[in-house]
Amino acid sequence: MSRAIYFFIGLLLFAGCARVPEKDLARTLEAPSLQVSENTAFGKDFFERGEWLNEKWWEMFDDPQLTLLIERALRDNYTLKKAHAQVEYSHQLANKQRSKLFPELSANYTEQWQYLSKYGFDRDFFPVPKNSPGQIPHTINLLDLTLNFDYEFDFWGKNRDLFRAALGQAWADLAEEKQAQLVAAVMVAQTYFSLQTKLSQRDIVRERLEERKELLALTELRNTIGLINALPVFASDKEMHLVKQAIVFLEEGIDLDKHMLKYLVGMGPDENLLETIPQARFDKPFPLPNNISSDLLARRPDLMAQICRVESAAKQIGAAQADFYPSVNLSAMGGLESLQFSNLFRDSKMGGLMPAIHLPIFTGGRLRANLRSKVAAFNEAVYAYNDLVLTAAKEVADQIVTVGSVIEGLKEQKYAFEDTFAQYELLFSRYAKGLDNYLTVLDSEEDVLQQRFLLVGEYMDHLNSVLNLIKKLGGGYVSQRSHD
Repeated sequence: MSRAIYFFIGLLLFAGCARVPEKDLARTLEAPSLQVSENTAFGKDFFERGEWLNEKWWEMFDDPQLTLLIERALRDNYTLKKAHAQVEYSHQLANKQRSKLFPELSANYTEQWQYLSKYGFDRDFFPVPKNSPGQIPHTINLLDLTLNFDYEFDFWGKNRDLFRAALGQAWADLAEEKQAQLVAAVMVAQTYFSLQTKLSQRDIVRERLEERKELLALTELRNTIGLINALPVFASDKEMHLVKQAIVFLEEGIDLDKHMLKYLVGMGPDENLLETIPQARFDKPFPLPNNISSDLLARRPDLMAQICRVESAAKQIGAAQADFYPSVNLSAMGGLESLQFSNLFRDSKMGGLMPAIHLPIFTGGRLRANLRSKVAAFNEAVYAYNDLVLTAAKEVADQIVTVGSVIEGLKEQKYAFEDTFAQYELLFSRYAKGLDNYLTVLDSEEDVLQQRFLLVGEYMDHLNSVLNLIKKLGGGYVSQRSHD
C-alpha cells in the first residue's frame, strides 16, 4: 500500500470527528392529553361520540348554496392558487436536489474556426518556406465531439440528506396549502353566516320600523286630541329615526359581506353571487371523535407542516456533518477531435479520466459554524412545533368549552324569546277584549322584536362556535405524507 493511501486514510480518520452532542438537540413534545375535556363534552347533550370530520365538513350546515360557494373558493381563489404554485415550486426544488444522487451525462459538440494572421505569433515566430510540408496553414478548424460523465460518490449521505431536507420542505408547503384551504373555507363560511344574520336582522328591524311608525302615528293622534303633550311625539320620532339608522348600518354590512364573499370565491364586486337567501343551520349534536390528542397531530395541517420542517432541519444537520468528510468525484470524457471534418470519424479518438478527492483541513471555522447554525435552526423548528402542539391542544379544549357555553346561552335566549312572545300574545288578547290599550301591545311587540334580534345574533354565535371547533380539529385533513 503506497504512502499516499496511508496519508489519505489518516486524513479521513482525522476529518470524521464532527458530532452533535445529544444534549444540544431539542426534544419534541407529545400531544397533551385532552381526556378531561372529552369526558366533560360527552356528558353534555350537544356532543356525541363520532368519527373525525369529513373533508367536506361544510355539508354539515345543510345549505347547498354554502357548499357551492366554498367549493368555488377552493377552485378559483387566487391566494390558494398562489399556495399551490409554491407547492409545485418546492417539489421541483426537491427533484432538482434528487438529481445529484445520479451520474450526470452530457454530450458536447464544438467547432472552432480561426484565421491566423501573417504577422501573428504562430506564423511570424515559426516562419516556414512557402508550400513546404511544415508550413502553418492560414486557417485552423478544430472539431470536438465529446461525451462527458460526472458523478459525486455520496459515501457520507450528504446529497441524500439534502434531498430529504428539500422533500421535507415540499411536504411542509403541501400541508401549508391544506391549511390555507381550510382558512379560506372557514372565511367563506364565517362571511356567509354573517350575511345570513344581517339579512335576518334587517328584516326584524324593518318590522320594528313599521311598529315604530304605527306608534308614532298613535302618539301624534293622542297629542292632537289633547291627551298628551308633544314630548312623547318627539321621543317616538327619535326612536323611529334610530331604527332607520340601524337599517342603514345593516345594509352597509350586507353589501360588505357580499363583496367579501365575491372576493373569496374569485368574483368581481358587480357579479351576481347569491341565488337564494342563506339558510345555514346546525341543530344537532356535534360529532366529537374519541382520543383527540392521539390523532390530532395528523389531523391538523399546521401541525403536520411544522413536523415536516423539523424533519427537514434534522436532515440539514446530517448534510452539514458530511461536509467534514472528503468529497469524492469522478469525471470522465471521451470523444473525437480533429482539425478537419473529413478526419473526425477516422482515427481521432481521445478521452480522459479525472478522479478527484477533496478534503477540508482548515476552513477558518466555516464548517463548524455551518453545523452549529443547522443545529440552531433545528432547535428553533422543534421549539416552534412544541409551542404549536400546546397551542393546538389549548385551542381544542377552549373551543369545546365555548361551544357548550354558546349553546347554553342560545337555549336561554330561546326561553327569553318564548316568554316575551307569550306575554305579547296575552297582552294582545287582553287588548282584543278591551282590557288593555294598544300602546301596551306595541310596547310588548317591541320587546318581542328585540328578543328575536338577539336570538338571531346568538344563533350566529352558535354557528361560528361550531365552525371554529371544526377548524381547531383540522377541518377533515388527513396527512398522506410518505415516510420513505
